[in-house]
Amino acid sequence: MLSSVYFSIAACFICIMLFVALIIRKLNQGRSNKYLLVLICIVFLSAIFDLLSSSFGTLWDTSKYNVPMQMILNVTFLFIHNFIIPLYFIYVASVLGFWYSFKEDIRRAYLIFLPYGLIIIALIVNFFVPIVFTFDDKGVYHRCVGLYCFYGIALFYFIHIFVAIIRYRKAAAPEKVLVLALALPITAVAEIIQAITYEIRLETIFLAFALILIAIIVHKPEENLDNIANCQSRNAFERDINTAFIARRPFGMIMLEIINTEYIQNNHGTEKQLILMRILSDKIARITKVMNLVPDIYYLGRGRMAIICDRYKKDLFIDAGRVIASYLDEPLRLQELEVKADAKLVYVDVPSDIANKHDLLNFVWNMKDIMPESNRLMMLKDYNTSYEFQIKANMATIIARAIVEENFEMYYQPIYSIKDEKFVSAEALIRLKDRSVGFVSPAYFIPVAERSGAIHEIGNFVIESVFEFISEGEIEKYGVDYIELNLSVAQCIEPNLVEKFNKYLNEYNISPSKVNIEITETAVDYDPKVTSMNIVNLRKAGFSLSLDDYGTGFSNIMRVTRLPIDIVKIDKSLVDAIDNPNMRIMVENTIQMFKKINKKILVEGVEDQRHVEIFKEFGCDYIQGYYYSRPLDKERYLEFIREANGECL
Repeated sequence: MLSSVYFSIAACFICIMLFVALIIRKLNQGRSNKYLLVLICIVFLSAIFDLLSSSFGTLWDTSKYNVPMQMILNVTFLFIHNFIIPLYFIYVASVLGFWYSFKEDIRRAYLIFLPYGLIIIALIVNFFVPIVFTFDDKGVYHRCVGLYCFYGIALFYFIHIFVAIIRYRKAAAPEKVLVLALALPITAVAEIIQAITYEIRLETIFLAFALILIAIIVHKPEENLDNIANCQSRNAFERDINTAFIARRPFGMIMLEIINTEYIQNNHGTEKQLILMRILSDKIARITKVMNLVPDIYYLGRGRMAIICDRYKKDLFIDAGRVIASYLDEPLRLQELEVKADAKLVYVDVPSDIANKHDLLNFVWNMKDIMPESNRLMMLKDYNTSYEFQIKANMATIIARAIVEENFEMYYQPIYSIKDEKFVSAEALIRLKDRSVGFVSPAYFIPVAERSGAIHEIGNFVIESVFEFISEGEIEKYGVDYIELNLSVAQCIEPNLVEKFNKYLNEYNISPSKVNIEITETAVDYDPKVTSMNIVNLRKAGFSLSLDDYGTGFSNIMRVTRLPIDIVKIDKSLVDAIDNPNMRIMVENTIQMFKKINKKILVEGVEDQRHVEIFKEFGCDYIQGYYYSRPLDKERYLEFIREANGECL
């Protein structure tokens, strides 16, 4: 018996070290982590009472309290020890994501815990009728039939746990599923040994070894913890989302994104931005704790956080989201600074609002662009049926489908020359017509394509389509000198950009003078060195260049004068503000300044005769806008310039 005591002592030390190690590694957040800590505590208590119950009769065999104390200690041990298996079932259900079924179907929960309830009843009855174990007059322990029934109940749990692991095996990594399953035979071996001989008590030490395997393989801090925000990580989020959908678990999620996180980082430093996310994570944890919620909190990077909670607590969870939104509506204290965090918060009900993993993750990574500005908690169900939402939420799919099905088409907007009194060029504009949603604005799909990298394939389509159109010779016949072609920010920093243009020049046998390349100031800001080098090399190759959208943001006069720009395009925002006397003076002087350094001026977005006359008076060279024509497809554009210009050859 003394050797069994050593096993129990060893199990106690293992449980203590495991518990401390998990706390030090900060694996105390999240449902599965908390269940593991509880499991370790129960195994520790089981080992303690196993130690006491097995040694009391030997050490105090002459005491008059020997038998009553042994009775109490053995009942307590069996009560705690037999709880380990149903608790392990709950833990496995948490790891594999099917624990929610116990809460949604209370009958299933009763069925699972009914056998343990029978054990409790049997242990209580044993105080009066010895059906589990008894002691003789000398205080010697003897088993009764009821104790062997406990092994049958343990077998019942083993079978249910094993079936559940097989059924939901795809909800976790293979090595984790294997370890969860291995814990069963490890425990079963100890149970069999103890069933054969009471003197060799190995259950607690075997359970402790199983917990070591689980802690090492199933719970990895690098997978679960984000040290920046002191909560769960993006990897943990993606794993748990995958598990939830495989297990068909419904849940509520509050998606939170600090939309000015880049501004905070640039103006106050990366350290302050990281402090902000940690403060926010801690505040969310406190708010939800006060409201009696136990959510999973994740930091997803770039100012994004996700909070997931049981759907049956939906109303309370939404109230917590509103409290968080109110908290973010006020400036946050970051050491010596006060910072206003502009945030979007959206409540998502899964699967009612979003029914599959792909769409949910797409929403998570693109929420900033999909949802409108608001300082309150938004409910996704109020937005996800709108046409605009359907386009924005499915933009990645629409773009991929457009590339495969060739749903892109080039349109051309005529540009009028004031000096020549005819249309001498046109701006090439890409359009997307999807078979499901119809026309999609470039304002929607271009930013998404730039983030995904699809913009390069789209850009190649634009270049090739424009060069092919020019090579057909129709536009030259009607007096059009060149076509303006837009480059995205991503294209401007391509290392082989000039080689690509030269390749298409040779392929379609056209002159570079027939192409004017438009760039934006945003492109130059993104990577000034690479973009400037590409601009200079394109100019050397014979292409003319335009600076698009001048007047948006903070325009840099020095940059415009240094780059080999031929045409400056005045943005529509300045045209719309021209009736403001101060703005009119500024625009006129800006145009005159550019004229003095030999830049041609093109005005975009002109929609009426009065504005045409104003910009003619200012000395502009070209006018583009709906006053003359909206963008037209290839056939209608050729018809337009044929009627407007007539044949010039």
